[in-house]
Amino acid sequence: MTKLKEDQELKAISDIYAKAVGLFRKRDYKKAQQLFGELIDTYKDSEFFSVLEIQTRSKIYQAICQDR
Repeated sequence: MTKLKEDQELKAISDIYAKAVGLFRKRDYKKAQQLFGELIDTYKDSEFFSVLEIQTRSKIYQAICQDR
């Protein structure tokens, strides 16, 4: 059951992350920053390393968006 929950969280966070990175690459930093922020807030308490790894990457992207 835990593996299923991890897979569901990983799929959900990956979809949001892909959209945010797409916006970042299009240089739409404001929208990308919003999505990264939502992702960070939503998954901050995840119990799964794979999800927290993406959440951590999102923090880096969010910081870059703030600088631009």
